[in-house]
Amino acid sequence: MLLLILLLASFLISLLIVALIEQRFRQKLLDIPNERSSHTQPTPRGGGLGFIIAFAITSAITAAIGTPYSLYPFLWLVLTPFYKTYLNLPK
Repeated sequence: MLLLILLLASFLISLLIVALIEQRFRQKLLDIPNERSSHTQPTPRGGGLGFIIAFAITSAITAAIGTPYSLYPFLWLVLTPFYKTYLNLPK
């Protein structure tokens, strides 16, 4: 039951954060194509930020209520792009 509540909370937090980000930074979150771009129309970016924030919040809540391994997926989600970017891991 707790997992279902956290899943629903994560979904709602994600929707709320993405809506707030879109409303606040509408023009700044559009990738306008240039001669080097592979797309021809303005493309939205930054939508994954709401998911990451929602995942972090629900992971912290799960850890606070006593599940010891709940932060491992979040750490994996955060550290993998960091290592890939800064340590030049293969794609």
